[in-house]
Amino acid sequence: MLTSSMMKRSLLYFFASFVNAGLQNVIPQVFFNEKYPHDQTFYISICLLFGAVSSLLTIFISQANLNYHTNKYSTWIQTLFILILLCSLWVWQTAIPYIITFLLLRGFIQALYNQMDHFYVKQTEKKSRGQFARAATLFQLIGIMAGPLYFSLFYSHRYINFIILFLLSFLLMWSFSSVFRISTNHVEKTKENPNTKSEPAKKKDIKLKYQTTFFIIYLLTATTGVHIFSNNVIMIVRDSYQLSSAVVKSGVLLMLMNASGIITVAIFPLIKKRLSWKILRFEGYSILAILFLTCVVLLNWPLAYTYFYLIILSMLTGMVYGVFWMKTREFAINSLSSNGQKWILTLYNNANNFSILFSAIVLFFASLIATTWGDSYLHTISLSLMIFFGISACFAFFIDFSKWMATKNI
Repeated sequence: MLTSSMMKRSLLYFFASFVNAGLQNVIPQVFFNEKYPHDQTFYISICLLFGAVSSLLTIFISQANLNYHTNKYSTWIQTLFILILLCSLWVWQTAIPYIITFLLLRGFIQALYNQMDHFYVKQTEKKSRGQFARAATLFQLIGIMAGPLYFSLFYSHRYINFIILFLLSFLLMWSFSSVFRISTNHVEKTKENPNTKSEPAKKKDIKLKYQTTFFIIYLLTATTGVHIFSNNVIMIVRDSYQLSSAVVKSGVLLMLMNASGIITVAIFPLIKKRLSWKILRFEGYSILAILFLTCVVLLNWPLAYTYFYLIILSMLTGMVYGVFWMKTREFAINSLSSNGQKWILTLYNNANNFSILFSAIVLFFASLIATTWGDSYLHTISLSLMIFFGISACFAFFIDFSKWMATKNI
């Protein structure tokens, strides 16, 4: 069961995911479709790509300010500023102020999210890290699914949006106040002098460095693969599987993928009781990566060209996707709490933005190859998915193997 404190903390993850999912999938698309129908692709590309860049730039800003004291008043001010920027998206009528507001909004949301995420991790005891990772992932996935659905239905209702966004912001500020009031200093500090490290300690640092590198590659390749798939799911349904109503059916597939991820994360403790997670004393990263790769293989070489087959495959992918985000968050939390590696959690929080940029590069070259050499665009996309998830599987094995070696003191 999630505690009251954990639920309050989780409001941050829901709010950020809800708003960011709307900003990436619905809000600018509808605006530019209405105001600039002939140039909408150009403006939407600017918003999405530079929005990701704006979020990534906050890595340097937020990292430089993580050591400063965080209090509820500073978070209130940031939340109110985000609310004003959000509401102004329904006020602007021209492209330039809209794009500027959009970029500022993406950056400030990421800064607040990163700042409070680090604060919450520091306040989490070691025994509660797994539960905290599950709660954060659960609310993130709910926000990712709810955001596009809500804004698709209610975008045109300006004042309803103002009220809903105000209520969400108020709840977020209330959660910050509650957490700051009841929080205790559970920060676990490592008391070691870097100048007096023993040889075993230095050896451990080298192993940790390699393990962290493996994790970064594993995380970014898998998330980039997921973005490549989600960006091309309509074409896959329409051209590869030759199904009608591709847009509607693709939307249903993505919704089912998110829903199955939410359910899996919610019931994960029950699954863990019935299934030994540490198979062969591995942590499970390899298993998840192999399952991801299996889903890609079954997508590219299907057992059946039916919509029901795609539904089953999307639900399986969603289950793996949900546990993937939970386990990678757990790794990032442990890296900060046990080893003081703040940048790992920051990078995890920006994995989505990195993957947007990487997937955009892949899609550009896929289009270039299709145009120049006449190769099938979807064939290039399928090959890209195999490469990214194949690399992810390799480095997932390296992570598990390095953890196994650590248990043997090798």
